[in-house]
Amino acid sequence: MDDSLLFALKMLGGLVGFALGAGIGSLVGAIWLRLAATWLNFSDIPYWTAFRCSLVSGLVVASINLAVGFNHGLSFRLLADDSFQMNSLPFQYGPTFFLYSIIFGLMLTAVIFRRIIQAKSDDQLMAFGDAVSLASLYYTISFFAFAICGAVVCLAIAILLSFIGA
Repeated sequence: MDDSLLFALKMLGGLVGFALGAGIGSLVGAIWLRLAATWLNFSDIPYWTAFRCSLVSGLVVASINLAVGFNHGLSFRLLADDSFQMNSLPFQYGPTFFLYSIIFGLMLTAVIFRRIIQAKSDDQLMAFGDAVSLASLYYTISFFAFAICGAVVCLAIAILLSFIGA
């Protein structure tokens, strides 16, 4: 098979996988967003509005992270000399970079929530403080759900490995 055709098929498969992952993640994220709004005693958010908020915020934050990662990889590829070792690449960013990245993503998500979700029934925008609290709780619920799913998968792998005697 031609290398360019193989590359095109891999790219197409990656785009389809990304679209499926974004869609399924947003369907689940809409549930977390509605749960966070209920917990904070906000007005009920319709499911499709919550889905749209989750999808848009996820795509915007992912595209910014992709751009930063691509720029970082490109600059290291262009500026690296022969002494550069690829195993030191994960340690190029300090912890404060990740803290700022999380804060920036949280604020960007709050702005998106503020623009899409209406405050009450009077057609006004949500207050920014309310949007930040909603986004913070949404991130927290999503993180703990992700951690629980990861723990369940690790436990399932450990159980399977114990059955096969590894």
